[in-house]
Amino acid sequence: MPNHRAYILSAYGAGYVTEPFSLAEQMCERMARKEGKVLPDGYWQSPPWSTIHNGQLIIARELIDRFSFQAVSRALISSAKGKLTYSLRAPRVIELAKDEQKKIDRAVAKAGSQGRSRTAFPAKPESDPIQVTF
Repeated sequence: MPNHRAYILSAYGAGYVTEPFSLAEQMCERMARKEGKVLPDGYWQSPPWSTIHNGQLIIARELIDRFSFQAVSRALISSAKGKLTYSLRAPRVIELAKDEQKKIDRAVAKAGSQGRSRTAFPAKPESDPIQVTF
């Protein structure tokens, strides 16, 4: 299992969180919005959100073990089907992530063949956190 570093700022008071936590947070936020609710700070520590969040976190880790965070994240925010996804358990998530991963891999290969850096995307920051909003 890869070591997921915490560098994404949580919107709900968790400080800097890992990539899987960020994806789980995004899904919980979508579920809450769909139900007309607002997630409270620290939602992942109180029922019923703790159970939902933990379930999404498990799937998020599995997805990031299989695909890059960029691929999963893009799949959820850039496609019409992804925008309508409320759970990482949805069967379409794997297909969407697979498609995005192929696009990323092609971009990396193209950049390498043109004499550019070996990666088309910047490396994760060592000390500079980023803010991701979904």
